[in-house]
Amino acid sequence: MNRLSKNYGWASGIGLITILTISIIAKIPTQEQITDQVATEKLPQITSKVRNLEVTKVTVRAQGKHSPYVTLELKNKSELPVIAFIVTFGRKSISEDGGLLSDNPNVAIAPHETIKLYISLSDLNQDTPLVVSGAFYADGTEDGEDAALRELHEQRKYEREKHAKQKNEAPKP
Repeated sequence: MNRLSKNYGWASGIGLITILTISIIAKIPTQEQITDQVATEKLPQITSKVRNLEVTKVTVRAQGKHSPYVTLELKNKSELPVIAFIVTFGRKSISEDGGLLSDNPNVAIAPHETIKLYISLSDLNQDTPLVVSGAFYADGTEDGEDAALRELHEQRKYEREKHAKQKNEAPKP
């Protein structure tokens, strides 16, 4: 065996070991990937306490990225437009109010239409349910949990008072 053959044998052996090591390391999930998998497997229970608002789809987006989030699709099954609603998860909530500062309220969810809400996955906890908690309809009726409806009324009152104060403090031409 000549010297070239021995060197070729060593080089090919080292090359094979390197390729095997890289392929094994590539198959080991990173801690971030493991965390995202665990987080998505542990989504909280999702319910609606409003008869005509239904959660039709839940999707986890940006999985494996820095800030994964949940897309929640909410459908208004009613004949009436929804002008305000609130979704709660523990001490946090998401709400929209189209009639806050107007006599002619904007529609938050049209009849038989669906909207999407985006919630950071880090804001959710498996042990804390995500609940569609309350809604106001264009005809003045409301539906949902008493505490959530009180919170919507309080938010409206606070925002209207703040708006009225700003309006009164505005310089007059």
